[in-house]
Amino acid sequence: RCPRVFDRHSGWKTMAEWRALGIVPKSGAWPADNVMASLLEPDGRGKTAYLLTGNYRVILDYNCSNFYALSVGLLADEISR
Repeated sequence: RCPRVFDRHSGWKTMAEWRALGIVPKSGAWPADNVMASLLEPDGRGKTAYLLTGNYRVILDYNCSNFYALSVGLLADEISR
């Protein structure tokens, strides 16, 4: 299941753990504290980062590309606004 793609993701932590580490959302609602997420920095360390939930992995099952899955997620966010 996409080992090279998943190598770019951090380990899983709860949203409460990410918040305790100082990760805050740029915009939008913050998921519940018990939701698991991993961190992706597609353009490298210190650039824009994204917290990814299990739904992101479902998108990767269809097309094993971080850029594809990230595009789908960002488009879905814009549509929901």
